[in-house]
Amino acid sequence: MGKYSVEEFRSTIGANGGLASANRFQVELPDVSQMISPNALSEVLAPVGMGELNLMCTTAQLPGKQLNVLSREIGIQTKSVANGQVFTAVNLTFYLTGTYDARKYFQYWMNCVVSQDVGQPMFAGYYQNYVKDVKMHQLDRKSDSKKLYSVQLIDAFPTQMELIQLNNQAQTAAMEMTISLAYKTYKII
Repeated sequence: MGKYSVEEFRSTIGANGGLASANRFQVELPDVSQMISPNALSEVLAPVGMGELNLMCTTAQLPGKQLNVLSREIGIQTKSVANGQVFTAVNLTFYLTGTYDARKYFQYWMNCVVSQDVGQPMFAGYYQNYVKDVKMHQLDRKSDSKKLYSVQLIDAFPTQMELIQLNNQAQTAAMEMTISLAYKTYKII
């Protein structure tokens, strides 16, 4: 390894557009207004403006990937070989407005995965009826329209809606909710 040079480090960062900013991102959620509950008895939800809901996203995670490996013995040598992959859930956090649009949106989507109508039988829906693609973009520091890196979650759907803590403490704190999305795979776009 050569001698460390601050100038070379700065030059490398400058030549590659600077350092990426974690607070410059955009999430594009799908329109779920045409989905129906698996038992077809859910009330129709008035569509939430996707642009407005996308603005309320405060944190997002770009997807990761883990390779499954197993040990394979050939003679007296042991090798690790890949035999599959796992995609961990992506978490999104949203500010809640006084109309709870984010919660209503994801509650509706989750009701299309597994019905939750009181007094009605609960059914799980067909996979192809509740999965949608979700896009995530890392934006440039200087321009909201310039996307540095984008991924598309293929066949995504919400699997967990975190609890929302209500308390009588700090009244100036904004309420937030976190959603976990499962997906089949992702692609870089």
